[in-house]
Amino acid sequence: MYDIDTYQAQSSTAVICETAALYGTTPERDEFDPRDIWDRDEAVTAVSEAFRILADGVGPDGFQLADEREHLL
Repeated sequence: MYDIDTYQAQSSTAVICETAALYGTTPERDEFDPRDIWDRDEAVTAVSEAFRILADGVGPDGFQLADEREHLL
């Protein structure tokens, strides 16, 4: 997957920057994290929407599983 010769030709800083661009970075445990904290209401809304979509897909009205939808979820 990775060409070792490419990494040997790059500087250490270039490798770190490329890895951060590909996979993202997170602060260490003792470092300050400047990222926003998720909003509780938005998170609850997203989870509720996910369950609504799941419920609609599991037992749409008019199918045999519709009667068992509550039990399945």
